[in-house]
Order: sequence, then C-alpha cells, then structure tokens
Amino acid sequence: MKKTLLAVTLLITVVTVFTGSVFAASSSNITEKPDIKIVLDRVPVECKNVPIVVNGSTLLPLRELAVILGVPNDDQHIIYEPSNRSVTILKDSTKITVYIGKLNAYINDESKRLDTIPILYGKKDPLTYIPFKFVAEALGWKVIWDGPSQTILLCDPAKFDNVKAIMDNVSAEFIKVNKYKMDIGLSIDAATEAVSTKMGISASSEIDNANKKMHMLLNMDLLGMKIETDSYYADNASYTLEPFTGGWQKQVFTKPEYEKLFASESSGLVFKSDDTLCAGLDQVESSNGNEILLKGNVLSSAVYKAILNGQKLGGDADITDSVVNGDFTIEISIDKSTYLVNSILITMKSESTENDADMAMNMTAEIKYSEYNGSFEVVVPQEAIDNAVETTKTTKLQ
Repeated sequence: MKKTLLAVTLLITVVTVFTGSVFAASSSNITEKPDIKIVLDRVPVECKNVPIVVNGSTLLPLRELAVILGVPNDDQHIIYEPSNRSVTILKDSTKITVYIGKLNAYINDESKRLDTIPILYGKKDPLTYIPFKFVAEALGWKVIWDGPSQTILLCDPAKFDNVKAIMDNVSAEFIKVNKYKMDIGLSIDAATEAVSTKMGISASSEIDNANKKMHMLLNMDLLGMKIETDSYYADNASYTLEPFTGGWQKQVFTKPEYEKLFASESSGLVFKSDDTLCAGLDQVESSNGNEILLKGNVLSSAVYKAILNGQKLGGDADITDSVVNGDFTIEISIDKSTYLVNSILITMKSESTENDADMAMNMTAEIKYSEYNGSFEVVVPQEAIDNAVETTKTTKLQ
C-alpha cells in the first residue's frame, strides 16, 4: 500500500536544465536530466528537449525556454545574432540579451552577470542552452526549486507573496497553540483490471503540547477488516490498547526519546511556511466572510511528506518511486481573525503501473481542527496504568 500511495504523488514531475558548454565546459561536466520537469503557474509543462545541469545551474534550449515563458515563437521576439553569438529575447517591455560562452548579460540594457554561461549542447544538432532561472526571473516569474521532487515551480510573485504572508501568519500562530483537537478521515479506492480495493482510516486526536500528552483513537477498515487502536502518550511513556488481545501495552522512553516520539506522533500537518507549498497555492474567494481560503493543485515534496506524516503512513517515503499521470488538489480553510486552520481537504487521483499492472486510484483526506487552547485534559485511564504490560521498545527514533 505504501508504494501505491507513492504512485499518487508524481502528478507533477519537473524539468531542470543545467548548463555546460562546448566552449568552457567539457561534456563530462554536463548532466542530462530528462526526468525533471517544470510546473508553470500550477500547470505541468512537458519539455521536448532534455534539460541539462552544469555546476548546479539549470539550462534549457533557448527557443523552447522562451516559448514556455510566454514569448511569441518568431524571429522578432527571439533573435540570434551570429556575429557576436548573442541571443535577444523580447517580451512586452522586457529585453534580455545573453552571449554564448560568456557570463555577461543584459536586462533592458542593464548589465548583469550570470551564474553559468549559455552553451551549445547536443550530440547531433547542438542547440543553444541558456540559464533557466535568470531568464524566468527577468520575465517576472517567481522561481522555486523543490529538490526532493526535482521540480521547478514558477508562479506569479504577487500571488506567491500574498500566500507566503498568510502562511507565515499561520505558522506563527500555530506555534503558540498549547492544545488542540484533530480529526482525520482518509479513504482510498484502488483498482486494477483484476481486483479493486477500498481502505478507510479515521483518527481522532487530543494534543496537549504544553504537557507533552496526547490521546489518539484510530479506526481502520482494511480489506473489510475493521481495526481499532486506542493510544495515550504521557510522562515519557506510551500506552496502547491492542486491538486483537484487548490488553494494554506500555513502552517507557528516556526523556529525549519521548520528546522525539511525541513530536513525530503529534505533528499532524505541521504548518510551516514552505516556499514550495506557497508556490502551489492561491487565495480564492470564499462564501464565508470569516474565512481565508487557499487552494492549489501542486503536490510538492513538502505537502506529500506532511500528508504521510499526518496519516502515519511513512513520511520517509521516496516521492520519486513511480509515476504516471494524475490529479491533485489541496484546499486550506483558515480563520481570518486568528489565522488558525479550520480544515484541510486533499484529493488525489492517479493512474500508475505497479508490478507490471495498471492501477487507478482515488484518495480523499480531510483534516479538521478544533478546540485550540481548549479546556480539555488528556488523562491516561487508570485501567491502563494498573494493567499495562511493559514491552521492549521497537520503534526506531531518529
């Protein structure tokens, strides 16, 4: 099932282009990156020519890059001058000039210095490759690199700054929260030609960050088998009511071990103002006047790992495991007066190939938050304290 969930993530595979040059860089310094793609204003873009990387910089062929960024595909807007090996790109009021084999460049005749030189690259018919980030930023795009998913995200700077300001406020307010409740509902429908599978998970949590205590009731419906687990965390120990034996088990931890365990188990979707998350979101109109509503469709590594961590499905999973094509949306409801999150709704649809079998999958996850800094108390049942059997720790804490 973990690999199945991984297949959902690569809806947005990205293209990086890195530079090297027949003039100043040997072919051994150039790395082709055909698996990396670009997401432009939350829409994946397919590159026809292979991106390359040189010294950590991304390059794409001149004309293809210009057209991706909205430059008209004609010789009046993309101009090559063979006498000095210069390339000029014209879009609206912006003029960009770069030179093959040179670090000096110009934006509207103002001198700039590139991080890497434009080069000629290609085994049969060499193309002029130019620095991606320099050109994109010169044309007014915000450029975000999501390393774990190998994705270049391009977005409108004004929209990005607005979402970033909102998420900065959310992060700042969430840090101040001592207590809150979180309810999670997850449903997955997966099907191949031969078989279909349904899985449902619901979890209700009470988190007391100030006292490092937590209660979580987890219900799972796996292949028609219903499993319920009740867990408490308090005083450097965990207490779990085993679903099959009906008995309580206890694990005791050192203080550093317990703090790591509590941080992991209570994290949910941690609200960090991550650039890749902000690049994939936009503020949309809400019918609720007390709500800020953010919505997007870019599955960055930050979002993916947060989903897995929040659902306890393995946050260390490799998001480049397998692919295909799919659809992803995330919607975040935020209280306008407190900047605390009301709810998060996530939907994923994907088609993948796993073990040589085609698979289609739909997933919906909804997370609701309530009782921020509420009056509730997390109390371990006396039955668990009196009757729990202490077990050997098997959880590897990192």
